[in-house]
Amino acid sequence: MHLKILDAFPSDPRIFQQSSIPPLLSTISSFFFSLPSDIYHGDESRTIGRYKRYVADVWPAMAILSSIAYGTTTARNTMVFDFRERNTTVTAHDATILRKLNIQPPTESNIAEILEDVMAMISQILNFFLALLSDPRFAGQCKDVYFGASGGQDDEGEMEVADMLPLAHTQAPQLEATLAASNIDRFGEWTVLMSSTATKHLFQWRRGDAKMAECVLKKIRQLSRGQFSGNNYKMLYGPSHGIPIFQAEILSNLRLVYQIDCALDDDGQAERQVVTVYGIYSHKELDHIWPWLSKLLHGRGKEYRKRCMLRECGEPGKGVYHPATFPLRTEEFVTDQSPIFTHENGSNEDFSWLM
Repeated sequence: MHLKILDAFPSDPRIFQQSSIPPLLSTISSFFFSLPSDIYHGDESRTIGRYKRYVADVWPAMAILSSIAYGTTTARNTMVFDFRERNTTVTAHDATILRKLNIQPPTESNIAEILEDVMAMISQILNFFLALLSDPRFAGQCKDVYFGASGGQDDEGEMEVADMLPLAHTQAPQLEATLAASNIDRFGEWTVLMSSTATKHLFQWRRGDAKMAECVLKKIRQLSRGQFSGNNYKMLYGPSHGIPIFQAEILSNLRLVYQIDCALDDDGQAERQVVTVYGIYSHKELDHIWPWLSKLLHGRGKEYRKRCMLRECGEPGKGVYHPATFPLRTEEFVTDQSPIFTHENGSNEDFSWLM
């Protein structure tokens, strides 16, 4: 299986974006990132953290690079680039995304080489995680994720691996395409993006209480269908001084914290409203981070704030909404606020990936 996946690795970046590799790699990297660090040997834990961050950052960068490089595929499946009508100018926002991978704004002469290097790095990371997946050390954890903590199917049917996408994966397909549960209805038209914290929380619930994890997934399903009303749509903070942050009640003492966000659409030529999930918390865990995060997000600009607050009514009187689509923005992220948040227990959480 390892070799078959590597053999199927696309060589054309345009094909790559539509292949199964991005959601597969996002899932595997999130899975190994969620495991305790003491299970790994040597520098494995550090490498996993570094590769996990790269995987989270690479998808929007790939979309930017692919949109710059106009290519055609030859009979041998190699890229031939033609820049005669291609504008290689990138916006400040796109340049920030590329810098996360240490990529300078490309030129006509080096765009092909940059894309080739990025594809080679993705292949290297995929090979690394597939090797870990084949390692007997992780057989128990893989079994727990697939079958649940009990090691078998529950009464309501088996729930397959929760394939969560990281927040920065702005080219994500519908969550339905990567998250399957046999007894959960189809997901809706809203793309749902999971932060690394939310992904970790869901894996923890999946290992510890499969039925509770199913309740979480049902709530995500409702949000993907634009059901923003009642206990799905309680304001946690905003909008008077920042970007609105919401909570959706899963059970009486469990909340899913999310935001109506904006991300690039599938072809990278427009922005589309999405649901960004930040985490799954008990009522006591809803600490003072949310006003701080709301203010940090406000640094994305007035137009971003307007887009996050817009609601396109889908079913009048039923609290169901469609995701809106907008032209690309040119706003820069401007804030005096540090992206490092310090919790009451003294631990730090880095939100620089939002910038």
